[in-house]
Amino acid sequence: MQVGTVFLWLDFPYQINGEVKSRLFIYLGKSHFLIKPQFAYLFTTTTKFKHYRKNGYRKNNSFTIFEKGEYCFDERCILDLDSGLHEIDISLLENNKKIIIKDALSNNKLKEIYSLILLRKLKIFYGYFIIIPLISD
Repeated sequence: MQVGTVFLWLDFPYQINGEVKSRLFIYLGKSHFLIKPQFAYLFTTTTKFKHYRKNGYRKNNSFTIFEKGEYCFDERCILDLDSGLHEIDISLLENNKKIIIKDALSNNKLKEIYSLILLRKLKIFYGYFIIIPLISD
């Protein structure tokens, strides 16, 4: 699987809340091959925009929006880089009949996502109040 692949996992069994349901995922890489088991880094999207509005509990999360019809998304949705991560044993992806490849993100969209990830890490490392003045200049 290539970085940026968007796929549908039918009856995804590893939801945080234990619910089994089909989910769209974006594959953003894997752990180092020396780490055993090796993990795939999968991000999922949500259509729950209310959590990202001014008074929402995820308003300060790092996220990007996909519009309806953009790539394979049939609804407007959010890719939340702070709470949408699933680390899955990579062997569960190989030859999995419940995974259907739907699309691939462009290099520009991948750059946007990885920039948000880097910015998030900088906020954590340096602190929110130190990095904000650097961005606004």
